[in-house]
Formats: sequence, C-alpha cells, structure tokens
Amino acid sequence: MKKIITSVAFATYIFASQNGYSTHSSWLMNINSTKGRFMAVEEQLRGFDTAMVEVGYR
Repeated sequence: MKKIITSVAFATYIFASQNGYSTHSSWLMNINSTKGRFMAVEEQLRGFDTAMVEVGYR
C-alpha cells in the first residue's frame, strides 16, 4: 500500500511540474503596454458573453 501511495504522489508531482501554467504573480506586469494589459484582463474576466449568446440563440 505504501508503494502505491508513493507512486501516485510521485506521478502527481511530475504531472504538476510539467503543466506549463504560470504561477508568478507578476504575469500582468510583464506585459509591456497598457493596452496589452487591458486585453489580458479582458480575456481573464470575460463576463457573460458566451452565456448571453446562448440565451439569444434560444
């Protein structure tokens, strides 16, 4: 049982270390222009655009 838990923990560690997501808190400040920052925030906080399109389609 101990080997199984160790194997699962190791596999989880390997998967998590290769996900490619940024965990740095300065991701927004690394964008050079103000317009680029606004576009990045708009992309993260999209709102209800997809939901409204689906409601309009119905």
